[in-house]
Amino acid sequence: MVSLQRDMPLNRTRPVSLGKRILRDAVLGLAIIALIVLIFLIRIYTRVDVPLRWVELAVFTAVIFGYAVWVYRRYWRHAKFWMVLVGLLAFHLFAFTMVLRMYPDWRPVWFVGTSCIEYLILVVIVDKILKSASGHNI
Repeated sequence: MVSLQRDMPLNRTRPVSLGKRILRDAVLGLAIIALIVLIFLIRIYTRVDVPLRWVELAVFTAVIFGYAVWVYRRYWRHAKFWMVLVGLLAFHLFAFTMVLRMYPDWRPVWFVGTSCIEYLILVVIVDKILKSASGHNI
């Protein structure tokens, strides 16, 4: 199982890396806010009503897979990691597209429970696939 602790304690990081981390987080936050504003502007000016469940799917997908990418950051240089993650993302989007089309009354709170379960399944699958036959990591 992957440890959720950072590789290096915060008090040991260099000021430059801490500054880069703060800048990265600020840019990410601004990008999320810009995306939300863009979605609402598109809804207002085009009069196209995007059902809220699709916006929620986009948000929860970003949270699940964004957090997984962060947790497994030591595997970023391994093609196998990205192939597994893209495969799981494609399956996730396919499955939820089917579910949301079949159940138009999908409740927002249901994403919370399904996302927690889905993340646990994702961790198990990624961990198993990233282990080689000898039991060592890539």
